[in-house]
Amino acid sequence: MEPEAVIYLAGQRGGTHSPTHRSLHAFNFGTYHRDYRRPFRNLTVCNDETLMQQGTLTYFLPDNHLIFLLPVIGGFNYKVGNEAVEHFVDVGQRVLLYLKKASVLNIINEFQNEPINFICCWFSTHGTVDEQSIYSTFDLDASKNSLINISTSPR
Repeated sequence: MEPEAVIYLAGQRGGTHSPTHRSLHAFNFGTYHRDYRRPFRNLTVCNDETLMQQGTLTYFLPDNHLIFLLPVIGGFNYKVGNEAVEHFVDVGQRVLLYLKKASVLNIINEFQNEPINFICCWFSTHGTVDEQSIYSTFDLDASKNSLINISTSPR
């Protein structure tokens, strides 16, 4: 019997690279495509992203999605579409973004001399989506060497 899902180590993931950005993909994404790297149920994207200092990464959403962003090293700003306001997410926080088809999401590294690293997951949503952001904070120091739930959503 074939396993329903496989978790690949970082060295086995596909990726895309540029001078300002490195992305390791668990599934097909952007220009990276392998027949055996298809989405898993509603999870369509699971990327380990590194954005160099003062870099900006732009995502174009092909469908309605719930976007999960988790800073690992350094915080980042993000903004959706033509919003005038940037929102900051720091290590020890996560944000869930419910975004509609054709939305544009920008991730911005404001650091002058340091790259940032974050996890970015996209979950396809069916039906209508009310665009919203849901933040939560968790205490990494109080939970050393243990699993903590960071995915609780009001939906």
